[in-house]
Amino acid sequence: MDADQIREEIREIARHPHNVRFADIDRVFRNLEPFFTHVKKSKRKHSWLFEVGDQTFSVSDHNKGRGQVKVVYVENFIDAMIALGWYED
Repeated sequence: MDADQIREEIREIARHPHNVRFADIDRVFRNLEPFFTHVKKSKRKHSWLFEVGDQTFSVSDHNKGRGQVKVVYVENFIDAMIALGWYED
């Protein structure tokens, strides 16, 4: 996935924050890896901690039944993407 495709994925997530799955955020994260020297994902008890560049955000996987991520985690992801210059609000 190239940079324009990644940005489009991020825009799509921002447009529909109530309909975002963990896999959507994880896909963007994995595709950002070539663009940053520091990229890390680690499992916590009920969430994943993502580190990209100097930004850190968590995403809870506690709601596996429905598959959607809570909006607060989507907002944290979007805030991190804004800080990294990958999304403009």
